[in-house]
Amino acid sequence: MGINDLNITEHQDPLQQMRLREMEMRKSTLELLLGSGTKSRHVENHQKDSYVSQQESSPLFANYTSNGTFQQNQNGVSKEDIWDYLSTFAEGMTNGEFTVKGQMCHISQIEKMGEEMLEKPKAVENVLTLKSGAYYGITTKDGGEERIWGMNVRQGKKLSLAGSEAYYALHHGIVMAEMGEWIDFFRSAGCEKGDAATAGISIQLSYEKVQTMLDELGFKPGICKIIVDGQENTFFYSNNGRVYPQYHYDAAYSGMTQGDNRQAYEIGAEFNYNGNIYQMDEEGHINVPYGEDIFNCLSRPPGIQSQQKESGQSNP
Repeated sequence: MGINDLNITEHQDPLQQMRLREMEMRKSTLELLLGSGTKSRHVENHQKDSYVSQQESSPLFANYTSNGTFQQNQNGVSKEDIWDYLSTFAEGMTNGEFTVKGQMCHISQIEKMGEEMLEKPKAVENVLTLKSGAYYGITTKDGGEERIWGMNVRQGKKLSLAGSEAYYALHHGIVMAEMGEWIDFFRSAGCEKGDAATAGISIQLSYEKVQTMLDELGFKPGICKIIVDGQENTFFYSNNGRVYPQYHYDAAYSGMTQGDNRQAYEIGAEFNYNGNIYQMDEEGHINVPYGEDIFNCLSRPPGIQSQQKESGQSNP
């Protein structure tokens, strides 16, 4: 019987029901953090948390001391080996067990990544570059404590919670709500689905939350770029707190600078974009430099149609 086949209603014993519910909760949490494609292997003895009792009695876990300190075992498996192994691990565990370098290890042996080995992701001139093989640190207050969690590039496209950190949180019962928001952010703003996904950032998260995240990553309002293993996703971060895909910005910019806007506004009409004043020329072009925050219009003149309505005139 697999974990997906468990049916709580079949077990009348309250203790069994409680344990099965806990297992299902852990499975759901793990799938959220590692991705919906995470596979859960058979839990051969689901009637008890066998890995807890085996922790001290089984010779397989001889490298796990009674006070909870992990020591490098005779086969040379270190905490760093476990971190690297779990960074791409997506097979699930049986009773919390997994094998590294031929050595049986246990979920209780996974240590939290140290701040000293985590690189804080920071945009330079509005470009954030991420690469596989590196560990990045994001600070959250999940579990009621401010901690830096390790993240790494998965599938060459997005930044997600490192596998060892996900299993550590799972084993210690830490609900990763805030980290889940960061995962949603990088899923949209990263390169997994390109420009189309960027439009969904402000749908999944509030404008205020997106602003906080972008500011924390070192982005400033304007054209922003995230590069993941050479793949790029460009978007526009407006002072109005919203994020727009590049194609949305380019279409709006083209309409302003190349389209004929004389049917809407009079020649010489002035527009205030982000505190900068621009006039419409004789050809109906509003000549703003590329990169100006055209989504943050502070003031504009009333359109011709509005003026006609106010004066009682109508189009011929």
